[in-house]
Amino acid sequence: MLNCNSIQGKASELQAVTNYIDPDVIITTESKLGNDTLDAEVFQEGYIPYRKYRKDVGGGVFVAIKD
Repeated sequence: MLNCNSIQGKASELQAVTNYIDPDVIITTESKLGNDTLDAEVFQEGYIPYRKYRKDVGGGVFVAIKD
């Protein structure tokens, strides 16, 4: 599990870690993504993301599974 606090601004870091570790599943907290963020802006090719948003400010989680 990874606390990715505001992942949209750190997408390149997530991709570097993903390339290095090559996980089958990525589980994160505090993603702070919203409906206006496209999957391609954050997740690299080869992963299927499942996102859940918080209705208030902050929070949010996602699970990305290698396809």
